[in-house]
Amino acid sequence: MKRIRVGFVGCGIHSTMNLYPSIPYAPIDLVSVCDLDTERRENARKWFGAEAAYASIEELLAGPPIDAVLVCGPPDLHRSAGVAALRAGKPVFMEKPPAENLAGALEVREAARASGVICMVGFMKRFALRYREAKEIAAGPDFGALTHVFFKYSHWDMPTPHDMLMYMTVHPLDLMRFFLGEIERVTIDRVERGGQSAYTLVFRARGGAIGNLLTGAHQPRLKERLEVVGEGAFVAVNNLVELEYHRRVEARRHFTNDLGDIDLVRPDFAIPNPNQNTLFLQGYADELKEFASAVLEKRAPSVTIEDGVEAMRLMELMERTALHASYVRSGEEWVEG
Repeated sequence: MKRIRVGFVGCGIHSTMNLYPSIPYAPIDLVSVCDLDTERRENARKWFGAEAAYASIEELLAGPPIDAVLVCGPPDLHRSAGVAALRAGKPVFMEKPPAENLAGALEVREAARASGVICMVGFMKRFALRYREAKEIAAGPDFGALTHVFFKYSHWDMPTPHDMLMYMTVHPLDLMRFFLGEIERVTIDRVERGGQSAYTLVFRARGGAIGNLLTGAHQPRLKERLEVVGEGAFVAVNNLVELEYHRRVEARRHFTNDLGDIDLVRPDFAIPNPNQNTLFLQGYADELKEFASAVLEKRAPSVTIEDGVEAMRLMELMERTALHASYVRSGEEWVEG
């Protein structure tokens, strides 16, 4: 089986907990690692079997030959290291968000377009097992046309509203696009309590479906719930791992105790297989498999820097909305209307 040789920029907690451990599930050979912190990069080199460790992206690119670069760290590192790798002609996988702001994301996109190599943004929730199953169910003929998507994504407090949007809210913004398709109108309402923000967004997609997103930083723990409604059918995912599918039924069955139209799926952690592994449940393993396959097959991955830019555009709208505003899509831009 063909494999790719990669250099990995970033050896922090998130990368060593989730992304480095996912590498063995993909056709990837880890060649080199990079981090400003000597102890972190040496630990990553030893723990995950890299040939070399460096303090800068420039050293990594000049080191042993690699086919691609993975980047995971602060958002501005995604931008700077990603741009450097793309300009060197290396395909890039970068964690979300692609940059600190929209301008940085556009810089990454320009570097990818100029180099002609792929840039994938790590929206791992698109690859989370239950969300992929929900997407497949919603696309099936028995589900009917998509009518409504609801997503709740609430969590603990954040240092600033910008941090909330950049590190957390960017996830549900991308998922709404994943399930709804391209969005042509969005209405945003915002409230501030105790220095923390909460938002509701109403989307209208180009295909006619609508969506609601509720997100905020007022809960003690992260809680998320997805609901997708078709024409008489319904699928929901609770806290990422539990799926319930309600198939379409005849009206007379609604008032009986026959619940055979409902499927419930949840992991059984007593069974050690990939479907019970959090790296698959959360999507980290499959996003790296998709990136490696795209590099080997010389094709665009299923999620690209274009998706990163679109999520950052929506994030920017939320950041500039004081209490309430509606926006419509005009070309690449969003305008009030």
